[in-house]
Amino acid sequence: MSSFDLKPQSHIGITTVPENIVMTVPRNHVPVLLEGRVPLHVWMDTYDKVLERYLEITGAISPAMLIPCFVCCFFPKLVSIARDSQNAWLRLVKEQAEVYRKYGIQVTLAKELSSFGAGSDRDMQNATVGLHFDIGRAPAMQEPTRATMPVVTAIPVASRANKGHLPSTFIPPSQQVDITSQLTQLAGLHKDGAITDAEYQQAKRQLLNPGRENY
Repeated sequence: MSSFDLKPQSHIGITTVPENIVMTVPRNHVPVLLEGRVPLHVWMDTYDKVLERYLEITGAISPAMLIPCFVCCFFPKLVSIARDSQNAWLRLVKEQAEVYRKYGIQVTLAKELSSFGAGSDRDMQNATVGLHFDIGRAPAMQEPTRATMPVVTAIPVASRANKGHLPSTFIPPSQQVDITSQLTQLAGLHKDGAITDAEYQQAKRQLLNPGRENY
């Protein structure tokens, strides 16, 4: 299974200028491993959301928070920022996993070892750095389905013998609404090219003149 990460090429610090953030994969064209599967607008939306996460992170931390003598004062704030950031990553990966599932692509969090803390409290942890894409087998293509014509329900025409002198195209008031609905649906299919002119005219005649289909 092929895979790749969408993340910054280098470490992002609080002094990093947003315009200088360079990702491992460009934004303006679909990655090679996703070509033919994922539309460009879907990829660009994913790229923008990952980049937005870094802009939020760098904007939330000020240089003063990392000055050794001030770390203790800002520690609760830093913990809160880290927790909020991780929750935001979890929401993003859940959203993107749903988006890419239909393309046969699994999306998870990309992780890297990073150091946390200072001095004797420094520790190495797996930190979220972006999104990881695993490309599986392409989903089977479904054959396009042709729109079907609406079912034409024949409406009995009153005969002269038992209903009086009524025209052959007489439609009882209670059934006129149904006829109008079917005619509207039929016209829509014809307009969209789902049925031919001949099919449209034949179905229309059957609706308006039930009992005279071969008219």
